Amino acid sequence: MNIVIAGCTCSGKTTLTREIINEYTFVSSMPQDKYFKDLNNIPKHKGRYLMDSINAFEYNEYQQDCLTLLSDGKVNIPRYDLTQNKRLTKDLLLLKKNLIVFEGLHTIKLLSEIPDALKIFLSVDLDECLRRRIERDSKKYGVEPKKIEEYFYECAIPMYREYIEPQKEKADIVIEEKEDAKWILKKYIKS
Repeated sequence: MNIVIAGCTCSGKTTLTREIINEYTFVSSMPQDKYFKDLNNIPKHKGRYLMDSINAFEYNEYQQDCLTLLSDGKVNIPRYDLTQNKRLTKDLLLLKKNLIVFEGLHTIKLLSEIPDALKIFLSVDLDECLRRRIERDSKKYGVEPKKIEEYFYECAIPMYREYIEPQKEKADIVIEEKEDAKWILKKYIKS
C-alpha cells in the first residue's frame, strides 16, 4: 500500500509519517524535503525565498524517483542539509517495503497517479502551523520568532493558498485533528 501525505508547513506530515513507521513494520518513507533545490536556485519574492513553492523543489526528479522506487524496488535519494539549504549527495539507498509513505508539501499533486494510494491531507489551523514553525525554526535553526512570523504571513501562507491547499480537494481523507490520524490509520492500513 502507498500513503501520500500533504499539507501546510508544520501541519504534522513528518510526525504522522513517524507514527506510521513506529506503528507498522516494513515501512519506507520518501520525503519531498530531500528534493529541495540549492538555496540559490529557489525562487524569491520581495527578497524572501519561497521555500513552500512547488518551484523550490526538484519536483520532476522526485516524481521520477518515486516511480523508480515503485517499479525497481529501490532508488538512491538525495541527502539534503536544511541548515545550509544545499544538496550534498544522492547516495541514500531507499528500499521498497510493504508500505510506502510519500510525504511533503506537494505530494498529492505530484503523485496523483501513484497506484493503490491513500491520499491524506492535513488541514491544520494556520495559527497552529505558525506556532509549530516558530518553535521548530527558532530552536533548530536559531531564527528569530519575529522573522519566522513575517516570512509565514508574507510567503508561506500565499504559497499554501496557491499550491498546497488545492490538494485538499483531491485527498481521499482530510485530517483536522491528531486523534483522527490514529483512527484513520487503524481503519485503512493493514499490518
